[in-house]
Amino acid sequence: MRLFQNKNGNSSAFFFISRIGLFFICCSASCSLGTEKPVWQVVTRPMFVEALRPLAAHRAKEGFQPVISVEDIEAARAKGKTKPAYILLVGDYEAGQEEQIWSVSSRKRRMYRWRSWQREYFVSDMYWGDRDGDGVPEIPVGRLPVRTVKQLRGLIRKIIAYEAHPMRREDLSLPIWTGAPDFNPILDALITQLGWQVGQVNAPPWANLWVIVANPTHRLCGRPEDQSALFSRRMQEGGVLSAMVGHGGEDHFFSMRAPSRYIVYQADQARRYLSPDKASSPLAIIACYCGDFSGKTPCLAESLLLEPGGPPAVIAATTESQPLTNFYSCISLLKSLDGSPKRLGDLWLRSQKQMLQMRDILLERLLRHVEGKLEEELDMAKVKRDQMLMYAILGDPALRLRWPGRLEAEIKQTKEGWQWRAKKPADAERLYVEFRDEIGMMPVRNQSLDPSLARQEFEKANNQLRFKSLEEFNSRQKWAGICKQSGTLRLSAVGSTKIYVAAWHLANLLEN
Repeated sequence: MRLFQNKNGNSSAFFFISRIGLFFICCSASCSLGTEKPVWQVVTRPMFVEALRPLAAHRAKEGFQPVISVEDIEAARAKGKTKPAYILLVGDYEAGQEEQIWSVSSRKRRMYRWRSWQREYFVSDMYWGDRDGDGVPEIPVGRLPVRTVKQLRGLIRKIIAYEAHPMRREDLSLPIWTGAPDFNPILDALITQLGWQVGQVNAPPWANLWVIVANPTHRLCGRPEDQSALFSRRMQEGGVLSAMVGHGGEDHFFSMRAPSRYIVYQADQARRYLSPDKASSPLAIIACYCGDFSGKTPCLAESLLLEPGGPPAVIAATTESQPLTNFYSCISLLKSLDGSPKRLGDLWLRSQKQMLQMRDILLERLLRHVEGKLEEELDMAKVKRDQMLMYAILGDPALRLRWPGRLEAEIKQTKEGWQWRAKKPADAERLYVEFRDEIGMMPVRNQSLDPSLARQEFEKANNQLRFKSLEEFNSRQKWAGICKQSGTLRLSAVGSTKIYVAAWHLANLLEN
């Protein structure tokens, strides 16, 4: 048997040998099982400890040492002798409600502002991952913002089910919804163009792109009134990660101004269109306020997380984020989708550390002062520091992502075309050879297009972003061939539980 401590320091017996085997939960990182296993540390309240057992058992099977504390986060962190690999806060937080039985505190941080009406402080869970005080977290921190045991059990079921589901070919994709910049027509057009280029250049070459562009002159806009339904349903069709990029508020993501109304995405729309018996992909909302979990009512990220068919984790900002650092975060996140970070917290932390180092003269001229400044020059080092700490991971930072394995393959140019060859993984049953033409710029569409035609244009435009099948091979055939086209070539090998992929931008190979 192992002991845990409550907030008053009293020890009590917690778990015995049960149907899941010998299982230990203890109060702080100072309670060690005498192993070198990475620590998965949970800080919660007594009401949630029993309900956490399935998730702790799941992490233990993966090789983690579960460490659960019912002390406050400051005390748990101070006692820990072993640096945890991940920190998960289980419980909600609302300013002024710290004595509630579900409350797990966050940290208030003073904000470096560029507009006088901005809030002076924001809540930051990621602060607890900064061990050396330099403002850059070393440990990914997440939160399950629950107030009831029922909510927690539902989230845990969703997390475990997501990780248990094997990757499919449909998951080799990136659903992205970009909202309108909404500054002025000239700047909006430039930002839309830059965003389109950033997505094409920095997304993994193997990813099918599916995109909504909230610009009525763009073929990927579709019918604005359809956007909420389209994105909700697309999140459940597969993807390594989904993303929403634009402006936002606590309870909504802003897409665009339509002739009759604003197009926004709110919890009631997600509830209407998300099937409760399907799983969505993890979601990153690169926008203001959508992750502010400190309010009386759930923010958009909380609402999506708590939906049965919603994402198993949502990353979003707890305050107003700056357009330039958001742009940098998008670029660095896309670059990080190479399959190296196996878990969501590592992926996000890696991308944000890259964001800190990024500089782009053109982007800075466009976006540094686009929303104003309170000093002669906006101090980008301070803005980036806040960006690092203001984004919250609502979900378990140890969430295991669905990445394809690396397919060992080679390609070379010959007189006949691009000659490729792939090595068969031991468990692979079939190889799919697929191709996508060079995407380039999308033609401008007529803003007054008939709604049914706007839908058709949207589908045709997104179909251009998808890989098309060239041929298939079974495990008995030789995996080799020639591609005579110019674009992106993808080889995906499918096994019983895994997918392996190799992809090349053929124009890049010519340049090199």
